Amino acid sequence: MLSREELWRDLGSLVESCGLELFDLELPGRQVGTLRVYITKPVSAPDRVSVEDC
Repeated sequence: MLSREELWRDLGSLVESCGLELFDLELPGRQVGTLRVYITKPVSAPDRVSVEDC
């Protein structure tokens, strides 16, 4: 399993390539569970994150 730092680095790169920013990660407490990825748009963006961004 990847560490939080490794996930942040890898997912951050992917999210940034879409013109977004990684805001937070919520890791599951056990080996199984749901990884939640929270994104935002840069402050300079004219609009907010939409369903299409997800």
